[in-house]
Amino acid sequence: MRTADLVLPSLDAGSDCLYRYINRPHPDIPFGKMLEGLVKFRDEYVGKYWLEILILSGVTTVETQVNALAHAIRLIGPDKIHVHTVSRPPVEDFATAVPPKQLKEIASQLSEEAEIVIAKTGVHQQYETSARLQDILALLRRRPCSVEDIALGLGFHQNAVVKCLEQLCSQKQARIEYTTQGLFYKALN
Repeated sequence: MRTADLVLPSLDAGSDCLYRYINRPHPDIPFGKMLEGLVKFRDEYVGKYWLEILILSGVTTVETQVNALAHAIRLIGPDKIHVHTVSRPPVEDFATAVPPKQLKEIASQLSEEAEIVIAKTGVHQQYETSARLQDILALLRRRPCSVEDIALGLGFHQNAVVKCLEQLCSQKQARIEYTTQGLFYKALN
């Protein structure tokens, strides 16, 4: 089977308890079933199969969790592993960044194929803000949205969404609509 050149699924935990805590999956998808699916897909897929792993300080940095992730990685057998940590304001307070030195140590414990992916600051942040504005505007052009809709739909922190919406409104690219269902933002032509 090959309909894509590259797939990059995520694996953020090595146990059911942490998988539910971090990813909040549907109740009918336990960790074992998800892991089995990643392994089975790897067995069938002939293209590049990379794995993305988010490491959270004090959550997935614990030795038993690092070992559990390493075991799951061996079962899956990806071609490459991207290890990263929190690089923008998270949705959950428990999601905190891992210092670079510790992230490097954890990556080496996970697999030889692991490489650290860290967001750059400065120009990257300006690009990220510009991209965020454009993504929000594109969404608003399709339909009016609340702050929560945008944050959930685009995976942005609500505070970042509010700042972008304020900027879009001040630039007269969007406006606020008050409806009986609540507060919505709409793109202006």
